[in-house]
Amino acid sequence: MDGKTALGFVRSRSGTNGEGSDFARARRQQKVIEAVIKRALSLENILNPITLNSLFREFGESVETDFDLVVIPQVIKLAKEFDLSEMKTFVLDTSSNLMIIPNSGQYGGAYVIVPKNNDWRPVKLKIKEFLTPVQENTQEKQK
Repeated sequence: MDGKTALGFVRSRSGTNGEGSDFARARRQQKVIEAVIKRALSLENILNPITLNSLFREFGESVETDFDLVVIPQVIKLAKEFDLSEMKTFVLDTSSNLMIIPNSGQYGGAYVIVPKNNDWRPVKLKIKEFLTPVQENTQEKQK
């Protein structure tokens, strides 16, 4: 998928098969970001100095950062150790059964999602579980 197609894919707000919602759009955005990261961090790119230089140049033109080029060897080492299969994503939507879509009249006609029964505790717990590393999460459940 080229950049123009990817942009259309992640920006689309219409579709079939449940793909026409903002939540589906958020999931598509996550898929594209994950694919870009996987491609950028592939050994093929990391071990190729020309490609690596091009990636850093594009990054530098698109993102403002205080990233210093002298740390590139450390970044490359870290990238080689990064296990992309462990990357997790999460969209807080109504499919989780934690959130509901109330009558838009309650919010001045705005389309919003709110916690079921206006109770944020299950939402906070779900986010905490998502952010907790798998080993810690397993150990906590065993207590």
